[in-house]
Amino acid sequence: MKSIKKEITISAPATTVWEYLTSSVKIAGWFLPNDFEPKVGKRFTLNCEDHHESVVCEVKEVLPPKKLAYTFRTAAMQFETLVTFTLQELGQRTKLTLVHSGWDRLKPEDANLLEETEQGWGSRFLLNLKAALEADEWLGIFPEQFASPLLALWPSYIIIFTKSKQHILDRRSYDTIKQHQRDPRS
Repeated sequence: MKSIKKEITISAPATTVWEYLTSSVKIAGWFLPNDFEPKVGKRFTLNCEDHHESVVCEVKEVLPPKKLAYTFRTAAMQFETLVTFTLQELGQRTKLTLVHSGWDRLKPEDANLLEETEQGWGSRFLLNLKAALEADEWLGIFPEQFASPLLALWPSYIIIFTKSKQHILDRRSYDTIKQHQRDPRS
């Protein structure tokens, strides 16, 4: 069975990670604008602004704060896949495992869809989620004198340095995280 599997460890408790997986506002910050609600059977859309299309989804499983699963289908895919997030608490850290399955019906000439989706999860969305959850550890954009030239050359992405590593975020995610730092209730 063809599937995508990604694992990350996040410096946040599972209940906090769960909130970022199930709050429509927080999902919009690290992933995509949406109308998500954590209710089995709820249909929702993820709005892909870059591709001017929507991903049609349906919630299949909600086991707080351990497991979330929903279907995932784009116009280009012509079939439904399943995205499953599993959380494992490791003290004040959480291991998040993402499995995006159901790619067996992918035609060979459409192999790029699997590759693009795997790249999106691995190099963009999960890193955005991790950075959003570890925002309290941010050291900021460094060095400061390079922030403006960097934004001029690469206006839709921000490089963030935390105590442990650097993250490349899309601008919308960065703005959402900064808003959350100003008002943690958002």
